[in-house]
Amino acid sequence: MKILKKIANTFGYNLTRKHKSETLKEIFYERIKKNDCDFLIDVGANVGNFFHEYHRFFKKTFVFEPNKNLFNTLKNKFEKFKDIEFYSDGVGHKGEQKTFYITGDRDGSLSSIKNQSKIMSSILRHTNIIEEYNINIIKLSNFIKNNNFHKNSFFLKIDTQGNDLEVLLGLEEFINNVRFIKVELPVINLYETSYNYNDINEFMKINKFKPVYLEHISRTKDAELVEYDALFEKITD
Repeated sequence: MKILKKIANTFGYNLTRKHKSETLKEIFYERIKKNDCDFLIDVGANVGNFFHEYHRFFKKTFVFEPNKNLFNTLKNKFEKFKDIEFYSDGVGHKGEQKTFYITGDRDGSLSSIKNQSKIMSSILRHTNIIEEYNINIIKLSNFIKNNNFHKNSFFLKIDTQGNDLEVLLGLEEFINNVRFIKVELPVINLYETSYNYNDINEFMKINKFKPVYLEHISRTKDAELVEYDALFEKITD
């Protein structure tokens, strides 16, 4: 809780006892009414829980999932939804080819283009790599340009296991088109990355986003915070 209070204080807020809205769903419903968006972009959709819950609030949803097993399952499961498009590309800060490592955990939720840090296996189970292959990485700025979405607004959800800041940097000038960002912030780096929650928070401050939701995701057996989930909203005043 101390870290979450520190983050809130950084943006000029104080965490107090919860009042009207407590869950992400409640907060999403309240904020999206006041600051609606054209499109949802879900980067790292996994089994599709997030976009399945919220896609109806947007004109169209674009789903990125490079895990080939999950990708095929998602396309089959949601093929009846004509407002959802699926892409098997990864997303980052530049166009390139990268090795994708699939892990042995349920749903492959720890799979990533990043190498695991030494500490991961001591915190989590089933972290072994069971398969690897090359995937295509795109930038969201190119995706927006290629589809002529220059004038559209976006809700961006990111869950890329150690590659989240790179996804944000790949927006380039189109960060100004984004109204909400839902992202996981690492306190303990489970992957070999050069950034942590402070760097992502600094990116949000520079680009005039404020936190509207904070929740811890996981802790070590010694109660250290591993990562937390946050929803940021663009400051429009």
